[in-house]
Amino acid sequence: MTEGWGRTMWGPNILEFRRRFDTAETKGEGIRRLKNLYFLYLIELRALYKVAPYFERAIVNLYTGNTQEDGETKELLLQIFNEIKSVSYYSASLICEPSDSIE
Repeated sequence: MTEGWGRTMWGPNILEFRRRFDTAETKGEGIRRLKNLYFLYLIELRALYKVAPYFERAIVNLYTGNTQEDGETKELLLQIFNEIKSVSYYSASLICEPSDSIE
């Protein structure tokens, strides 16, 4: 996130990425941090994968406070669920498999 002309602009921030994950900047912790971040990402995707059938039911509606946005929000959520379902690496046994290489 950067500031420009009074507006916040979102996008890649190489300096921040290096500050948080570069091995030299983090005293060797960067790789572990990235692995933890990826692990968390997989756990969250698995949770979304499991909850998708509930939201796919026609009787489930989302309430944003704006009726037009309600339908659009549900449609976007369903698109996200479809993307998640198209990938086949959400096996709990793969995520939680014991390993001798845990650092």
